[in-house]
Amino acid sequence: MKKRAFTLIELVITIVIVGIVSLSFPMILMQSNKNIAFATQQEAILAAKTYIGTILSYPWDNNIYTMGAGVKGMILETRSPASDNEFNRVVGTNLRVGNIDGSNRRRLVDNTSANPFPNATIPATPSLSPIDINGFNQATQHLNIAADDMDYIFSLTLTPTISYVSDAATDPYANDVVRFELSTGGVGGPTNIKMISMHVNNTDPSTPNVNITLRAYSANIGEIELLNKAGGGW
Repeated sequence: MKKRAFTLIELVITIVIVGIVSLSFPMILMQSNKNIAFATQQEAILAAKTYIGTILSYPWDNNIYTMGAGVKGMILETRSPASDNEFNRVVGTNLRVGNIDGSNRRRLVDNTSANPFPNATIPATPSLSPIDINGFNQATQHLNIAADDMDYIFSLTLTPTISYVSDAATDPYANDVVRFELSTGGVGGPTNIKMISMHVNNTDPSTPNVNITLRAYSANIGEIELLNKAGGGW
């Protein structure tokens, strides 16, 4: 009676195959972790951009409607030590540098307005019902995100910080183009530019670390007639 058995060469080939498979497991797990980390980062960036977009849909400052209901949002005066005085009102007019005197154009608030200036400071705490960009300062949101196949589940915390930044131009105002070098550091008083700094991090230590900050800027440029849903005029 013959007995069947492995030859030495078959045994060696089997050992090699098992070794290759065993070595591939850590690589597969590592690649899976990289994919999850990448997905986490992309979800965090998308969430931050979405929240920033929501904030930018609000008025630059609630005082832009100081001329009354039905009147488009005006450019506000920012006469303060922190602001570039080149943007001050041209004496005797409702214009400043860059404005065009004509209908349906962006216009500086009337000098007879009761409150032609932006809010001097940005509230340290968020508003329950924001009416402008300022009301979102420190308005933290918590998101739970899961893949469709439940391959990963993680939580994100989004915290916006609203601040005034320098509006000093780097080129002379006599040029056709005025350039700004937007800073990331806040200044102590109202200027013509606000920065929205959105910080995103995850709160679950079992998921890949996320620590991202995106920034957007909003300028004191008022509204044009076509953007005023309520209609009306000057």
